[in-house]
This record gives sequence, C-alpha cells and structure tokens, in this order.
Amino acid sequence: MILFALVAVLTELRVALLVLTPLQLYPDEAQYWYWSLHPAFGYYAKPPVVAWLIALTTGLFGDSELAVRLAAPLVAPGGMLFAASCSHHVDAAMFAEEVRRGLTDARRSGRILFAGGAGPDHPVHPFLPESAYLKFQPLQLD
Repeated sequence: MILFALVAVLTELRVALLVLTPLQLYPDEAQYWYWSLHPAFGYYAKPPVVAWLIALTTGLFGDSELAVRLAAPLVAPGGMLFAASCSHHVDAAMFAEEVRRGLTDARRSGRILFAGGAGPDHPVHPFLPESAYLKFQPLQLD
C-alpha cells in the first residue's frame, strides 16, 4: 500500500511539472501527436502504443501540449522500452549514448537488458563496417 501511495504521489508530481513547464513540443512529440490523429497498428519504424496513448489523452483533455505529454508520466515503472537503429552512421557506442540521453531528457531511468544487432543470417563483413548497421537495446524502465 505504501508503494502504491508513493507511485501515486510521484505521478502527481510529474504531472504538476508538465503543467508548469513552459517548453514547446519537441519535433518527435509533434510527430507522435500527428500519428495519434490517424490510429494504426504501426508507423514508420515505430510501434503504435505512443500514438494510442496520445490519442487517449488528447481525446480526454483536448489538443494541447499538456495533453500530448500527459501520457508519459502515466506509463508504469517497470515498463519496457525497445530502442533500435538501422543507420550505419550511428555506431553502437553512439547509439547507447543517444538512448541514455533520451532517457535523461525524458527524466526517466532504466536498465539495458541486452544490447544486440543483426542475427547470424545477416553477417557483418570485416571490410565493410557499414554492414553492422542494425542495433537494438531492450530496456526496463524504472
């Protein structure tokens, strides 16, 4: 019961911070909002859950920056995040740093459960580092 109360208080604080934050939407937040206007089972290289949550909050609270951001604090701790990249311009270290930076910008923390890339049916050529373009990290959010 104490844990539930603590989670409720922390969620209320996060929502209060959203109300008081004067920042405008980031480009990716605006893109997710646009996707929420057209619900689908998937979007270009993205799963649908973010757009569905934004559709829910904007449907309940109107099309405002607060409503777009309101779903983020409501995602339960212990949830999963699957981050992936298919760019050969981003190496594994840079990808890990961007994932860490994204969590920090979202004021979240998490643990990397696994860091991987392409399977054995997609070999990396020793003289073509571009062939190691697939990277992913499933994370458990705190």
